Amino acid sequence: MNHPAALRGARARPWASLALAGLLTMTAAGTARADITGTVANGAGVPIGDVRVEVTDANARFADSQYTNAVGVYTIPTSGLTGSTPPYTLKTSKYDNCPERPYAEANREATAGPVNDGAPGVPSVANLALDIFDVCAGSQGSGAEPTGIVDAVARRTVVPPGGIVYLRVLAHSSAVNFQVQLADGTPIGGSASDTTILISAPAAGYDGPLNLVYTVDGVPVSRGLGTLTSRAIAPPVPLPGPIDIEAIVDVSGSMSGTDPKFVRKDAVNLLAELVRPADRLGAVGFDDDYQPIFDSTIITGAASVVNALKAAANKGIINSGSTNYNVGMDKAYEALTGAGVDPNRQKAVIFLTDGGHNSGTYLNGHLRFAYNPSGRPWPVCAVQLGSPSSFQPTDVARLKRIAAETGGQYFATSTAAQLTDIYFRCFGRTTGQQTLQTKVFTYVAGQQRNFKQKLARGLPSATFFVGWGDGRYRLELVDPKGKVHTRAKPGKAFTFRGGASFGFFRVNKPAAGLWRLRVLAQKLTTTRDRARTTITVPPRK
Repeated sequence: MNHPAALRGARARPWASLALAGLLTMTAAGTARADITGTVANGAGVPIGDVRVEVTDANARFADSQYTNAVGVYTIPTSGLTGSTPPYTLKTSKYDNCPERPYAEANREATAGPVNDGAPGVPSVANLALDIFDVCAGSQGSGAEPTGIVDAVARRTVVPPGGIVYLRVLAHSSAVNFQVQLADGTPIGGSASDTTILISAPAAGYDGPLNLVYTVDGVPVSRGLGTLTSRAIAPPVPLPGPIDIEAIVDVSGSMSGTDPKFVRKDAVNLLAELVRPADRLGAVGFDDDYQPIFDSTIITGAASVVNALKAAANKGIINSGSTNYNVGMDKAYEALTGAGVDPNRQKAVIFLTDGGHNSGTYLNGHLRFAYNPSGRPWPVCAVQLGSPSSFQPTDVARLKRIAAETGGQYFATSTAAQLTDIYFRCFGRTTGQQTLQTKVFTYVAGQQRNFKQKLARGLPSATFFVGWGDGRYRLELVDPKGKVHTRAKPGKAFTFRGGASFGFFRVNKPAAGLWRLRVLAQKLTTTRDRARTTITVPPRK
């Protein structure tokens, strides 16, 4: 007996089952998600732990987030993606407070994607590269001042033999038992749990890899920290040919009392007159920030070039702000290594300040001049201006160290009146000038002194320089034939250059014999004035 209704039901069930199965399959395909996993590391491949990786879906809606573990790995589980729509975008960020990172750029971010679903059970992989320094200069806190520098970009630490520096390293928050080692495993610093580590450079010197070892959750970790350079610097022997000079000038507010008449301008103007064709000259100012004076400029011999530099110095040298050595050192190094600058030419720096560094930790930027890419140190002439009582012993020691560690020279003067004389001596030492005579006398108005000097045959040039304090002087140069050369009429092959506190004759291919320089103090603003006369010749080629 047939039962059509029952038969129809029996026949309908297979089709219903298939439809239901199909619906379930479609639903599963629409909601099935694979885990998303990957690593967060910096450009050197160092894993970054403790950072949050956030996932947003195709509709820019938040889906899930997870933190990276000790080896920089994160995993977004399938459950965290339920109800979201692929493809996905992943984002992470971390604050980088290394001193090399400008504050406005300290928050570093990285993104990855779009990431689509993988097959169920097969994770999708998305790695993120976060621009974070894994080693940089750490804060000294209450410890001794560092004597080294950390170049976070190059991952290079430079410390004179026996010196110290604080390294700030990147590591997971649970990391302990830090130790910094040389390539052979010799430890040079360590910390129980602090990621800022004090290291001491070997007294015997070292130039090679620097390594870091520590433990995370009982697992030992070892990785490189770049390189350590630690070697003594010998004073450089001046090379023949052109030179690149950078003047770093303190323009802080305290200079209004130390140099109220702006003799600094005259000192930089002197450099503009002393440099020779094909030399380069630049000047940077610093207070608590960078104050440009003039860019590094090739001297062509044209008066217009020198006059433009002098005008820029007269305008750019001011009195404002506090005292940040770091800014001056950094900007001068940029100028000496900038586009168009020959890295193989000899270079030198004149650094002038009237106080100690008072803007955070001094980062020892002068060491870039000592350990520069040319392989020859660039000497720094460090000039301390002002009353000795305005400098702490540590300030004086720092300036002496800046000069010594670059193969330069240290000068101290209580009065700005001596600046042009010091700048002349700095220039002479840098260019290898031989001093034939240098004498200091005190003048009263109307007094004249005469200086005699024999010059040998075949000298390429000779310079007769006088630097004074405050007044007006007249210089006359008498050659071996008795001809008198003056400022107004220097004569063929003679040049005269002068400023408010200096004057000099430069003679090309001077005749052999006895030369006489007459120095007359025409008018003084004080009862007495101190002036130094110096006669120099360049080294023979």
